Amino acid sequence: MVGFGSKASTEFGMGPRRRSTRLLALGDKGGPDLISALPDDLLLLVLARLPCVGAAARTGVLSRRWRGLWARLRQIVLRDVPFHSLGQALARIPPPPPTVSLLKICLPKPRGRVLNHKKHLAETARLNSLLHAAARLYPKEFFVVNPSGLRLDLPSFHRTTSIVLEYYYNPVLLSGCYPPICLLPAGTEFPALETLSMSSCFFNDFDDLLSCSPAAPGSARSDSLMCISGWRT
Repeated sequence: MVGFGSKASTEFGMGPRRRSTRLLALGDKGGPDLISALPDDLLLLVLARLPCVGAAARTGVLSRRWRGLWARLRQIVLRDVPFHSLGQALARIPPPPPTVSLLKICLPKPRGRVLNHKKHLAETARLNSLLHAAARLYPKEFFVVNPSGLRLDLPSFHRTTSIVLEYYYNPVLLSGCYPPICLLPAGTEFPALETLSMSSCFFNDFDDLLSCSPAAPGSARSDSLMCISGWRT
């Protein structure tokens, strides 16, 4: 599993691309770059063992051969990435095939500021735009960690079997908006969903949620959907 840390990627304008003096010294020796000559499949195995996608993206300073290769990983964690970089990161990930087996978005933690109504609506719209971008990747497992408590309007996830929604509710930051909820816009479907886990949030209409899950013809409920919910303070 590979994550994309907040200090990670120079590919998305989050810091200057620099080579360390050690790497420069090695490059001056003019030795052959045997690792970069490996097939893509082997290079992806190397990247998959790095601690985060940020580290994988930084391998691009070693050789052009490595640049952008991280986006072909099929298990990706976007951790504490600013909103302005999140959309760009998702856009770099090619849609299946092959299947994205895991996509986890950990939203940045609020910095103690109170969101007024107008700001809250703008941030919510931006977040839900990212959810639509995530849904277009058809991840098998989808996680959202939402420390801001912004409302989620879940789009359809047609091939996703597991969805995890984790909230960290803070009534001060949200100007008393209580409690955080998830909405299901008209036409939302989860035809492959088997497990849903929710923490510190709830759906406005649980029957609507069940009707979006796999169901026998003529039935509005699904016996195959397992829901796990809890409240975190």
